[in-house]
Amino acid sequence: MPLLETKDNSFSWIDERFGVPYHSRRGAWTESHHVYLTRGWETAWTAYQAELDPQDPAPFFALELGYGTGLNAALVAHWMEENAPESQYVYHALEKYPLRPDEESAYWDALVSVRPAALLLRNALRRAQDSHRIRILHADALDWLASDEAQKSPKFHLFLYDAFAPASQPELWTPSVWQLVYQRAAPRALWVSYCAKSSVIQGLKTAGWHPERLPGPPGKRQMLRAWTPGPGRRWVERVYGLLLWDGRVLVSRERFRGRELVKFPGGGMEPGEDAPTALKREWIEELNFPVNVGARWGSAPHPVSSAFDPAADVLVHYYTVKPQNKRYSEVPVQAWGCPLPEGSHNVEQCSWVAMDALNPDEFTFAADQAVARQLKSGWTPGNLGTNGSVSAH
Repeated sequence: MPLLETKDNSFSWIDERFGVPYHSRRGAWTESHHVYLTRGWETAWTAYQAELDPQDPAPFFALELGYGTGLNAALVAHWMEENAPESQYVYHALEKYPLRPDEESAYWDALVSVRPAALLLRNALRRAQDSHRIRILHADALDWLASDEAQKSPKFHLFLYDAFAPASQPELWTPSVWQLVYQRAAPRALWVSYCAKSSVIQGLKTAGWHPERLPGPPGKRQMLRAWTPGPGRRWVERVYGLLLWDGRVLVSRERFRGRELVKFPGGGMEPGEDAPTALKREWIEELNFPVNVGARWGSAPHPVSSAFDPAADVLVHYYTVKPQNKRYSEVPVQAWGCPLPEGSHNVEQCSWVAMDALNPDEFTFAADQAVARQLKSGWTPGNLGTNGSVSAH
């Protein structure tokens, strides 16, 4: 029996055509939960809820390419029962080579034997299939994406891309595939995958997606996610630096376009810039203070509408920074709460604020509020856990 026990005390199934497992050997359960539930479903669901018209709640549509054992779908079904039992969603799953019923039973029996909680997932999956919320399509992914059925189906808010790796199924990792997927994507749709190869990133960019690498599950350095812009909108990326010293963090107060803002130092990325380069430039322009860029702290979980440009969707990133050839004490600061100078159109001043004195509600934008809450609680870098609508810079 081609069952494989993975390092996180769960199981995968070995595909006999390619001789590779359906999930990571480092952890089947962990990979599915991290990539496809947390970074995939939960993130896309949050973005969808932020845009949802409560007077006309349209269903949420997702497409999985590579149903495999059904673990991703089961995690989603259980999460929805626990968190949004009355909400409407339709989860299509493409699988050209489905497991036989006896193979599927053997997989779930083995998983439940080592993880009893998996029985909850298995039962939730069955209920979701019985109610037609989860629909398994036994079809070739390329054929289906190009079919009349796909063209007539509603556009998808989320793509869970879990095909075998490019070495095994190269035909599912080509520019033409990314074009087909993009054509079936709703505005601000999310695409996620365990695969973070540079060729995939370039192909997604060419098709119109905005891809970025994120920290992967344990044992894997990176994963990949990508967004589509809203209709007729363009991307704007902004990056902010967290300078931490002696239990304090540097906070900026700024008057910009007639509004007073409380935020972390940083700003917009220019075309062709990567985030660290942009952050270094912003700190020189705003504070005349050179910094080295350290670890990535995280990103706001989904794109949001710009507060200043109605035609822009904004992605927000955060990094830690340290002084470059200067002391922390040399940062130009004012006392916290000191009034901004009158009469200046655009002016910014920074202050040290003790972590335990941070008030997240004082920050103007929800993504900064999330970071402030994390700093106050002693949280470590990762993906920002903001919920609901986020108003970006």
